[in-house]
Amino acid sequence: MPANVESMFSVRQMPWHEEGVILADYPGDWATARRHAGLDWDPITTDVYALVDLNADGTPRYESIEGWKSICRSDNGAVLSLNRDTYTVINHSEMGEIVEAVLAQPNVKWETAGVLDSGRSVWCLALLDEPITLPGDDSVTLPYLAITNRHDGTAACALRATAVRIVCANTFRAAELEGERTGATFSFVHKSSWRNRIEEARQAVTGARRPSFSPSRSPRGSGNCSPPSSSRCHPTAWSPTG
Repeated sequence: MPANVESMFSVRQMPWHEEGVILADYPGDWATARRHAGLDWDPITTDVYALVDLNADGTPRYESIEGWKSICRSDNGAVLSLNRDTYTVINHSEMGEIVEAVLAQPNVKWETAGVLDSGRSVWCLALLDEPITLPGDDSVTLPYLAITNRHDGTAACALRATAVRIVCANTFRAAELEGERTGATFSFVHKSSWRNRIEEARQAVTGARRPSFSPSRSPRGSGNCSPPSSSRCHPTAWSPTG
């Protein structure tokens, strides 16, 4: 699997793929980290349109498809996914907000962050100041707290304690698989109620930083499914094309 990195930063260490910005020290805050990572755009929602007929002059006529919306990049309009209108975007500002709220401490050490697959997957990784010991394993691992977020609708925005230093598509997936194996994952499903689970996530991560950590795995999901195959969907209301 290629690195598939569009943009990223890494503190002090050059990733194996030799891409991204290398920082001499930790960014001072999430706004700075986000800018270095190339995350200074957000996923936004737009209507989805279907070609329904031709106008009298031969030009195409489109109508919006009720119950569907597209997720697009705010900077270039690229379409990332099509989703049911119950899908709630968790944007890049909110990703940092989740980590800061869960850790409840100043000066979060943002270790890496970046954009994969043209914006369909994004992440941020913070270095914790205490090691993680999992049940049944006395070895001390380098503790990170990661947020992985898939704007393509294939998975929830997930908070996870991990030993994987995410720098590419390979390590992004490795962190996901590690979380599934250890159970040290807390998922924020893309629904409007995700903010109500911040305290649950805080308790889970606080437990992850103690030897007694024994989290329950949250179900993963996104509220996404494919649009009707018979519809020709065009997510840009201002200039739909065939």
